[in-house]
Amino acid sequence: MKTSIPADHIVLGRGELLNLDGAEGARIVADRGTVWITQDGDLRDIVLQDGESFELDRATPAIVQAFERSTVTIAVPTHRPPLRNLADWLRRVRGSARRHAPAWA
Repeated sequence: MKTSIPADHIVLGRGELLNLDGAEGARIVADRGTVWITQDGDLRDIVLQDGESFELDRATPAIVQAFERSTVTIAVPTHRPPLRNLADWLRRVRGSARRHAPAWA
């Protein structure tokens, strides 16, 4: 059985950054707006618009930047980590979401 535990919705103002460390496997969903995602060492530019999503596929730091006021959701991966570590993993991801003025909706 697959399990996905959604994280809180995160509201980013235009140009604001969301830094994620150790979030490999997390699914980033652009609920509203347009965001750009980059992962350290990855040459791709991932741009998500309303309803689109991307799964972080590297164990390196990642940055999510809003092109406009946007709302994103970070969902715990369904295939990793083991169930007993989900709460710890989610706590680490939430803790790594460092910004100057957090706006958790």
